[in-house]
Amino acid sequence: MGILRKNNRRGVSIKYKFILFILIVVLIIVCSVGSVCYSMLSSVLVNDITNEMNLIVGKDASLINEKLYRMKDAADSVNTYVINSIESAYDLADPTYRQQFQQQFESVFVSTSQNTQGIIACYVRFNPDIVGDGRQGFTYREDEKGRLTLTENQDLEEHGSEDSGYAGWYYDTVSNHRPTWTAPYYDSANDELTISYVVPIYKDNVLAGVVGISMDFNDLMSYVSTFTVLENGYAYLKSGDGSIHYHPDYYRDTGAHGDEVDMITENADKMNGESTSGYMIRYQYQGNDRVMTFKTLANGMKLVICDSYTEVFSGRKQLIDWIVIFAFIIGTGVVIAGSIFANEITKPIMALRNASNRIAGGSFDVKLPPVTNDEIGELTGSFQTVIDHLRAYTGEMESLAYVDQMTRVKNKAAFCNLKMDIDEMIKDGAVRFAFVMCDLNYLKVINDTYGHQAGDEALITTAEILCKAFPRSSVYRIGGDEFIVVLMGNEYDIREELIADFNEELSILERSEEHRHVSIAYGEAAYDPATDINSQSVYGRADDSMYAMKKLMHEESGTDLR
Repeated sequence: MGILRKNNRRGVSIKYKFILFILIVVLIIVCSVGSVCYSMLSSVLVNDITNEMNLIVGKDASLINEKLYRMKDAADSVNTYVINSIESAYDLADPTYRQQFQQQFESVFVSTSQNTQGIIACYVRFNPDIVGDGRQGFTYREDEKGRLTLTENQDLEEHGSEDSGYAGWYYDTVSNHRPTWTAPYYDSANDELTISYVVPIYKDNVLAGVVGISMDFNDLMSYVSTFTVLENGYAYLKSGDGSIHYHPDYYRDTGAHGDEVDMITENADKMNGESTSGYMIRYQYQGNDRVMTFKTLANGMKLVICDSYTEVFSGRKQLIDWIVIFAFIIGTGVVIAGSIFANEITKPIMALRNASNRIAGGSFDVKLPPVTNDEIGELTGSFQTVIDHLRAYTGEMESLAYVDQMTRVKNKAAFCNLKMDIDEMIKDGAVRFAFVMCDLNYLKVINDTYGHQAGDEALITTAEILCKAFPRSSVYRIGGDEFIVVLMGNEYDIREELIADFNEELSILERSEEHRHVSIAYGEAAYDPATDINSQSVYGRADDSMYAMKKLMHEESGTDLR
C-alpha cells in the first residue's frame, strides 16, 4: 500500500536567518577587530596622553604665572600711582618735591615686594635727563637674611645699554616704550642670575623714570624642577624664541643649548606657537625618541614638559592584545546567545522598532527590513509608505520655514539656527568659519524708479551671483536687501580664492547691461578665538566692513545710504 505524502515547502525561518546573519557579523568582527582596535586605541591613547600632558603644563604654567603676575601687579601699581599723582614729569626736577613724593609710595612698594616670594630687588629710578643725576630714585636688594634693604644706586649715566648687569634693564625698557620682561641676565650687584619686570613711567608722553622688580631666576628653575611629569618626565624653561633651554640640572654644568639640537619629527610647525593645546610635539634628542608639550608664560618664556615616547605609550600593545581577546570572547558569546534566544520575528521587529524611534526623534534616515511574503513584510511595506509621506511633508514644511520664497536661498530663521549651532561649537573650542555680509545697493531707488518687480529681479540676481561665487557655501537672505554667506570647512580654507571669484563676478556685473541696476557692497570677517566670544561678534565685524564699502560706493555715486 502506497503512502501518500504532502510536500509542505516553506522558506528558511527568520530565526535561522538571524542566526546566520549573527555568525557572519561575528566572523567579520573577529577578523577585523585587531586592526580596528589598534587604530582606534592608538587615537584614544594619543588624545588622552596629549590632553594629560597639556593639562599638566597648563597647571604648572599657572603656578609660575602667579609669581610673575604678583611682580607685574606690584610694579604696575607704582606706575599708576606716579602717573596719577604728579602734574608733570618735570616736577621731579625739584629735589625737595621729589624726595617728598618718593616717600609717599616707597615703603608700600617695598613692603609689597617683600611679601612676594622670590623677589630679590625692587627699584624706582628717575629720568636722569630731568633730575640731572643718574642715581636718583631708590633700590632695595635682598640681604643675607632675606630682607629687602636699601642699597646705593648705580649711576645710570656711567653704564651703557649694553651693560645688562647694571643698566641694560633701564635702557631696554626706555627703548621699547612699554613694560618689559627681561631675559635672564647676570645681575652684577646681586651676583645672581635674574629676571626683571620693568615699567616705563610716562606722564603726558614724557619719561619720568622706570619702576622694576627682579626675581632670582635660579630659584625659579629650582621651582620648575619640583614639577612632577608622568613617571619619568621632567620640566624646564626656555626662551620665547627657543634659542636657550634653561634646564635646572645641566644649564650651569654643560652650558645652554637651543631648539636646534632637537630633531622635530611631528608637529614641527607648532614649535613657535603660544602653546601645544590639543597636540604634542614628537622629537629626537641625542638619539632618544621623546614627546613634549609647552605653554608660554606671562614673561614670554615657555614652560616645557617632556618624556620618553616609548615609556609614554608602553601599555599600548598589551592593552590591544587584551582587547582582541575580549572581542573574540564577546563575539562567541553573542553567537551562542543568538542561537538560543532568537526567534522568527526578532530581526525585523527590532529593525521596525529602531526605525520608529528614529522617526520619533525627527530623523527619516532609517533602514527597514526587506519586504518578505509574510505579515512582517506587509507591515514593513506599510511602514515605508508612512515614512515616504512624512518625509515629503516634512520637506515641504522645512522649505516653507527656512527658504526665502523669492530668491530660493535660505532665510533669516535658518541663519539664526546656524548661529546657535556655531555658538555651541565655539563653546566646544572646535570651529572655523567666516561671514561675508552683502547688501544690494540702491534698492529703494530701483523700486521707486523702475517698480517693485525690478527690485525683486535685482534681489534674485544678487542671490544668483552669491550662489555662483560661493557654490558650496550656505547663502542666506536675512533682510530686505541684505544677504550673508557662511564659509566653513574647505570653503573657509579657500576663502581668499572665493572672495577673488566674487570680486570677478562683481566686475562682470558692473559691465553687464542686463543687470545695470544691480550693485553689491560686501564685508568679510573670520572667527578669531582670541577676540570673538560668539558668532555675533564676527557678524558685527563683517557688517561694519560691508557698511564701510557701502558708504564709499554711495559717496562715489553721490547718493545717500538707502
